[in-house]
Amino acid sequence: YNLVRAPVLENNKVVGMVSPNSLVLDGLYKTFQ
Repeated sequence: YNLVRAPVLENNKVVGMVSPNSLVLDGLYKTFQ
């Protein structure tokens, strides 16, 4: 779970504007994991 999610978090640090997308992706990960 963390290995899959970590790159998403790192990308958000670089591109702060994608935070809403990250929340959606995080929700999907939580749903399927």
